Amino acid sequence: DTPIYCVKQLELSYKDYVFSFEFAALDFAFPDKNSYAYMMEGFENKWNYSRSRRYVTYTNLDAGEYVFRVKGSNNDGNWNEEGTALAVTIAPP
Repeated sequence: DTPIYCVKQLELSYKDYVFSFEFAALDFAFPDKNSYAYMMEGFENKWNYSRSRRYVTYTNLDAGEYVFRVKGSNNDGNWNEEGTALAVTIAPP
């Protein structure tokens, strides 16, 4: 088994029509002041910003190739622009 932080690709069955990602910024000085931005490339065209919500759920994505991206900022508003990415493949029926 590989820890999820080492995984670069996730393959899902079309039956996995509901799935979620939970994320955190590694700035623990004022964790309640961290902000997050995420997007699913291939499904969304812009970043979604969140102040305290550290998860996102996707439902009923079509079969295909996607890339989930997430980045965070500390309480000073300094963003980790590189963030992290996870390729997501949803198999056809």
